Amino acid sequence: MRIRRLFRLDTLRPNVEQDVRSEIELYLELRAQEFVDAGLPPADARAAARRAFGDVAAVERECRAVTTGRVHARARTETMHSVMQDLRFAARTLRRNPGFTLVAVLTLALGIGANTAIFSVINGIMLRTPAYGTADRLVRVERPAKASDGEDAGFSATDVHDYRAGSRSLAALAEYHSMTFNLVGRTEPLRVQTGVVSANYFDVLGVAPLLGRTFRAGDDSAGSPPVLVVSHAFWQSRLGGDPNVVGQTFEMTDRVHT
Repeated sequence: MRIRRLFRLDTLRPNVEQDVRSEIELYLELRAQEFVDAGLPPADARAAARRAFGDVAAVERECRAVTTGRVHARARTETMHSVMQDLRFAARTLRRNPGFTLVAVLTLALGIGANTAIFSVINGIMLRTPAYGTADRLVRVERPAKASDGEDAGFSATDVHDYRAGSRSLAALAEYHSMTFNLVGRTEPLRVQTGVVSANYFDVLGVAPLLGRTFRAGDDSAGSPPVLVVSHAFWQSRLGGDPNVVGQTFEMTDRVHT
């Protein structure tokens, strides 16, 4: 059985259409011969055989459909039988070699886990479109550092102001850089990773807040009262999803933020 499956070729599978047509032609020949034996000329015998048979095209279609269904059903049965044979053979082999089985399972688990992790990162960074209404128009502006290859040197606040004032290609320019701070004012201090952004940051991304407001013009000016916008994940995990969090104050970098 294993050898027969191994050397089975697609060309050896039944040609349903040809087989059905051959069967019908054979029947018509035998029927026509009966009419010839009864005394009819060959041409009249063939015509009489076709009249006695009925609509050849309709019968051919029906027979072809029935035969195709049987062939597919037999193929499915053989495939399932083959799969079960292979599974039983694999199970016997693995039972005889428990050490090899353990190593194989661990290797597969590590490989699948690593591939899943890598794909998740690539999907999140490269494949999945950012969840912003203007994602197809967003670009990231960087300035490579001269002392290192590819490292982003960043921009000062003055640089951002100058680029924003002089830009002719960008509809808007928002600033973002990440910093870590200690957030005080809840039950215990929190070490938080923040994004320090310009006031138009959320406007550029087209993001509206679930509660409260985002930044307004002037919130990023020197001397303006410091304000915070928290992410949904932080609000749920650290602030308990409290809807009354809007307007509360927190101390960060020795300043009170609202």
